[in-house]
Amino acid sequence: MPLPKTCYPINDLSDFRAWMLDHPRPAKLLKEILFRWRVSNMKVRGKPGPWAVYPSERWAGWSGLTLHQTKRALPLLELDNLILRELHRFAGSEVRAYLQPTSITVEFAG
Repeated sequence: MPLPKTCYPINDLSDFRAWMLDHPRPAKLLKEILFRWRVSNMKVRGKPGPWAVYPSERWAGWSGLTLHQTKRALPLLELDNLILRELHRFAGSEVRAYLQPTSITVEFAG
C-alpha cells in the first residue's frame, strides 16, 4: 500500500481519536514510542529534548507488530506529523532511527 501524499489533518482531540481508529497498527506503535520516549535520555546535537533510540525489531516486539508493519507505520507517523524521525550513528558505526513524538502526540495522547 503506497504512502498517502498529504498528511491527515489533526487539529484537535477528536481528529486525533479519529486518526487512531483509522490507523490501528500505527497507533499501537505510536503509543509504544510515546511510552519509551518518556523514560529516554538520548540527545541529538543541536535538537531539543530526548529521543527514543531502539532497533526496529525491538519496536516491533514491543508494539506487537511484525517488522514489516513497523517499517510501514513509521513513515505514516512521520507524514501525519505525529513523530520526528532522524537517522544518526549509535554506539559507533551502527545507524539507528531516533524517534521523538511531536507536540500534537504529547498533547493528545499524553
